[in-house]
Amino acid sequence: MMDLVLKEYLITISKLFFSKYVTPKKILNAVAVYLQYLLKTERIIGYPIKIYVDPTSVCNLKCPLCPTGKGDKSRSKGFMKFEAFKKIIDEVKDYVIQVDLYNWGEPLLNKEIFKMVEYAHKLGIRTRISTNLTILSESAAENMINSGLDELIVSIDGASEETYQKYRVGGSFEKVIENLKLILRKKEEMKKKNPEVVWQFLIMRHNEHEIEKAKQMAKELKVRIRLLPARADMGEEIFLSDEEKKIKYSNWLSDKFSKYRRKFFKKSCAFLYTQLIVNWNGSVSSCCGVYPEKYDFGNVFLEGGAIKVWNNQMFRRARSIVRRREIVPDIICSNCIKNGFLEP
Repeated sequence: MMDLVLKEYLITISKLFFSKYVTPKKILNAVAVYLQYLLKTERIIGYPIKIYVDPTSVCNLKCPLCPTGKGDKSRSKGFMKFEAFKKIIDEVKDYVIQVDLYNWGEPLLNKEIFKMVEYAHKLGIRTRISTNLTILSESAAENMINSGLDELIVSIDGASEETYQKYRVGGSFEKVIENLKLILRKKEEMKKKNPEVVWQFLIMRHNEHEIEKAKQMAKELKVRIRLLPARADMGEEIFLSDEEKKIKYSNWLSDKFSKYRRKFFKKSCAFLYTQLIVNWNGSVSSCCGVYPEKYDFGNVFLEGGAIKVWNNQMFRRARSIVRRREIVPDIICSNCIKNGFLEP
């Protein structure tokens, strides 16, 4: 299990820092940011290396371990407009290496998604989308390919209809595979290398027996398969210890579930220094593991931009308590300290 996570971590890092989008200015910014991370400064001089921009918080599936799928109302629902996306990207375009256009919703539901991808691509930013791929027309597939999208992550947690639908409630394995083949066929017809298509298989108790079958299917389709352990309930993951998760979500989690995510950089939190998460309405989360909107650290549209939020009082306090391992109830990051995700 650990080897899978390490492998994917190394692949992700290599694609980020050895991409065609890296410039001297972006490298200098990354070096400066990581130096400040090592020094544990509270105010960052520089820009995020990677940014998440969520096109929507709405999804068409009902996945049991996802707060959106479960109908959690602690985050507002909506769609980001292209002009709003443009404002964010214009501010960070010279420094950010990659933008991930996903977080809590299904990005392909946003009708302006490929317009967003194309804009970021033309400004020299690597782009990724993670999708359930249950909704895709032929024209949308063509627009996706023409947009310049670099990587398309397709969530398929099974190698049969029965297994797939146990978690991807409301989806169709047959339809997703059909849509996946459509993209691959269009890429060939249009003579395009991108997007790289990645089959993401979240390992759970009910689908472990289909891992080898999925690997064989991915090989036949000529796509890379990414095997990762499931994350328990994504809305609760920082509020519960790993032991509590194993008990509460035993029906879903594989017996191999362990502290796999804590074994790199156990005494640190690089997220607060290197990445920024902007939700559909401009609100900014501390990290991708925090769902309730009440814990957000600010709003890029109300506070004068992404960098002002990134260095506002909330972010500076969060970096401070993480550095000192101090539990402060009104800062969400205290949960990672309390539950042992950041060791004292």
